[in-house]
Order: sequence, then C-alpha cells, then structure tokens
Amino acid sequence: MKVEVKLFAQLREKMSSGRVEVELKDGAKLSDLLRLLAGRWPQVFLGTALNESGELAKGYTVLVNAKSVGLEHELKDGDLVALLPPVGGG
Repeated sequence: MKVEVKLFAQLREKMSSGRVEVELKDGAKLSDLLRLLAGRWPQVFLGTALNESGELAKGYTVLVNAKSVGLEHELKDGDLVALLPPVGGG
C-alpha cells in the first residue's frame, strides 16, 4: 500500500519537499511507518521528529487523515500522514 507523508518546518527544509510517498506492507501501523522513515532518511528524521530509537520525539504530533491517532493505528492505502512539529508561543 502507498501512504503519503506531509512534512512541515525543519523536516520540509531537510527533504526539500513538503511531501513524500512511501510503500508499506498491508496491515502496517503508524509505528512501522516511523521506523521506515528513520531507516530510509536518518539524516532527516532522527534527532528531529524521531529520537535515536526511531520513536516519535517529544512535542511532535502525528495526524492520519487529519485525525490524531496512536502509534498502533493501522494505516490504509492512500492515507495522508502529517508530522507536525512542536508549536511554541507566548
């Protein structure tokens, strides 16, 4: 199945693109996608959206089709996954 990942801020700059499409096995979970991203593009994702273990970094939010889901959420063909960086302000 194919899943599209939408990137913002620092991730978008490092990839030189706001989107990346990846292929996963049917039944893959969000955690599987994060591991794939960390393995395929470690220089982009590790130390930013993902910690060195390939887990979601503190402050980052992941949405699937504009809904907040857990890391065990099963992805489906055509899903849009957004990796949102921490938001600060004051």
